[in-house]
Amino acid sequence: MNIETLITELWTLRESKRELSQQEKALNERYNTLKQELIHQLDEQGVSGAKAARARVVITESQVVQTQDWDAFCAYIRENNAFHLLQKKPSATACKELSSIEGTPPPGISFLTLRDISLTTVRGPA
Repeated sequence: MNIETLITELWTLRESKRELSQQEKALNERYNTLKQELIHQLDEQGVSGAKAARARVVITESQVVQTQDWDAFCAYIRENNAFHLLQKKPSATACKELSSIEGTPPPGISFLTLRDISLTTVRGPA
């Protein structure tokens, strides 16, 4: 394939992905709305689950972590050497900024350059 054909096919696939993404977004919104309505009705009936001809549902609960006081949390981590409470992912933006200021990346950090294609739609006659 030549470059023109590859660009055209890439653009067509991207537009198809965008359409599917919009469909997925709408489906997810409807799905979440139905889940909340179902939870509400089950709560009103005082039950934690129900069964229909094709499926069964059970209300599940899980806990998520929410930071109320970041400074207090960081102080606890430092005082107790509890770094296992953090996820091990450096901030790319902060590391790049520090590297540009100091001339070198922070210790233990290296930068990897990923190459990709930027695809933009041409406006006007083709």
